[in-house]
Amino acid sequence: MSELLEGLTPEDFFMTLPTTTRKTALSMLASGIDPLAIAALFAISPGEGLVTKGGELWPQDMLFRTLTEVKLLICEDSQEYKETKEKLRAATTLATNVIVLIVADAVSIRLGMAGALCVPLVTAILGSAAQVGVRAWCKQHATDLSLKQENPDLP
Repeated sequence: MSELLEGLTPEDFFMTLPTTTRKTALSMLASGIDPLAIAALFAISPGEGLVTKGGELWPQDMLFRTLTEVKLLICEDSQEYKETKEKLRAATTLATNVIVLIVADAVSIRLGMAGALCVPLVTAILGSAAQVGVRAWCKQHATDLSLKQENPDLP
């Protein structure tokens, strides 16, 4: 997966968002706010009336759950995302918005939510990985996610 994100920037990913969200995200990014902090803001205010499939309220741990799934996809050799990785590798070049949509669709199915609801979070998470490099991002988040799983009360 690292070769797929190579050469892309967080701005490339945020450019795929709808106009209002894109402007806000790019402004925050330009002022030095980390893409994962932007994802956290998306997660706490997903938009009025947005719910997961089945009518549940937006889960408070949605960012963590989405981050965990993206990590499985881009950092690990997980069977859950084998087909998604094949789709991503099949194309010689993919537009950033296509990468986001393929990843968001796969993650949303595993999380039981509409794909469109995952797009802002997946966009920011992939932007974060592109910013530091996939290998470094995977190494960092392997530790973060393990700590969170062991201590679910951590923020």
